[in-house]
Amino acid sequence: MRNFRGFTLIEVLVVVAIVALMSTFTLLAINQSSDRRYASEAERLLIWLQQTAQHSILEGAAYGLIGENDKVSGLIIGLKPVVFYRKRWVEVTLPESFILRHNGSLDWSLSALDSEPLITEDLSKSSEIMDQYRTGEDGQEQQNFLPDMVFLPDGYVEPQGTLTLIFDTFNANYVYRWDTQEETMMMEIQRL
Repeated sequence: MRNFRGFTLIEVLVVVAIVALMSTFTLLAINQSSDRRYASEAERLLIWLQQTAQHSILEGAAYGLIGENDKVSGLIIGLKPVVFYRKRWVEVTLPESFILRHNGSLDWSLSALDSEPLITEDLSKSSEIMDQYRTGEDGQEQQNFLPDMVFLPDGYVEPQGTLTLIFDTFNANYVYRWDTQEETMMMEIQRL
């Protein structure tokens, strides 16, 4: 009688099937985790917007958001908060500026009724008033901030519209709208 050492065909097929199943589950888990990073970034932006609105209500001051553009592409890759103080917009350190990760960018979509600028042309052309915005009490030149969106202390947002979070390599966009009845920012997912 000869002793053969080795595996049978059935044993080899079982091992191949197990390895195939494990690699399939691993690939699915990796794809889901990469999609979760976009959802996590969208939730992080939603929380930041809600915190900025809460700062406005709690402090009784108008908080504005200024889009920070990428120098190369020109896309909005972050938001900087400013507060209206002593007849001018002043940059604040709390909440901190929001910088997007994972190659994300933002797009403002204002409704047709609210597409007027936050500061009218007549006001911005007046050199005396603009000098108040540009110089501080000590006469030093100040940076002039004009926000794209403003959270008002009475729970409203001006101008009304949407903010869309777009990722280059993801097949969905995240759309943010201000709910005036709930006085909070709402997020929707738009599949492409």
